[in-house]
Amino acid sequence: PIVLRNTRETYDVFMTGNALDRRDVSDMAKFAGVYKKYGKGLMMISIPRGSNEDALAAHTVKAIRLVLTKAGIPAKRIQTTVYDASEAVGSPPVRLSFLRLAAEVDSQCGLYPTDLTDAKDQRDYWNLGCAYQNQLAQQVDDPRDLFQARQESLADTTYRMSKFEGYRETAKEYGKDN
Repeated sequence: PIVLRNTRETYDVFMTGNALDRRDVSDMAKFAGVYKKYGKGLMMISIPRGSNEDALAAHTVKAIRLVLTKAGIPAKRIQTTVYDASEAVGSPPVRLSFLRLAAEVDSQCGLYPTDLTDAKDQRDYWNLGCAYQNQLAQQVDDPRDLFQARQESLADTTYRMSKFEGYRETAKEYGKDN
């Protein structure tokens, strides 16, 4: 079965120089849009400590805060924390994260406690459909849609009638040619 859970959405900013590049700014603006639409709680900025790039990380965080506030996230909703990066291999990223509601399958797919080749009774195998349910849960835009319907919006009568008129004209044209 599909269930709703709070999960952590993350985006890693790898420090490539003294400033954020266009790609970083664009990706963070999109990430901020997802936060504004689905986010719960605070936007967290996790800063690596203990690596040889501490000063660069502190400089990067200032730029990240500016991008996030320009994207419409109030400064009071942005909080910084630190994490130990002393044993990190390579360049540790500055990590942005927030909580959001997500749909997930309640069990682990791909478990087969019995031999699948033993099909003499022609029954469904143990977790048939699990991968399908998992993909459905991952693809849905708003997880609440799986559990409660949205209110129906009002019909655009003018648009609808213009389309019907187009169909009628096409039908008249088709009738003349045959």
